[in-house]
Amino acid sequence: MLNFDTVIRFVSIPYNSMLILAFIISGIILFFPNKRHTIKAEDITQKSAQKMSIIDVRDNPISRIPRSKVLNLEQLVKTNQIYKHLKNKDETIIIIAQNRTQALKNYKLLTKLQYKNVYILEKGIDGWKNAGLPLTQKALS
Repeated sequence: MLNFDTVIRFVSIPYNSMLILAFIISGIILFFPNKRHTIKAEDITQKSAQKMSIIDVRDNPISRIPRSKVLNLEQLVKTNQIYKHLKNKDETIIIIAQNRTQALKNYKLLTKLQYKNVYILEKGIDGWKNAGLPLTQKALS
């Protein structure tokens, strides 16, 4: 069983303290979104004149942003098909995801492949809806 004295001795070792501090800081960084890599829905409409790809990585979305592509980026990378859909690594890419974890996972995937202008839609599809912007509905089968 772990007792208080053992914990104090462990933490009092400088190297261990630095590791614990690094762990805490990295957890905080991962928990809070990096604002440099997010974009608001209103800002997307202002950038609409420039070339951009809006990628919806949600599973089977019912409604989506006009001109967006529904893609499974992980699968496209595994099969080496990503470059058929996202040819220009300098183009602006907006990721729409179900949640923050899914958004960050896909963001990291693209930046690892050296796509330079990758953004996550702030608040996802809800951010788009709350801005009063249009959505397209999936056709019923």
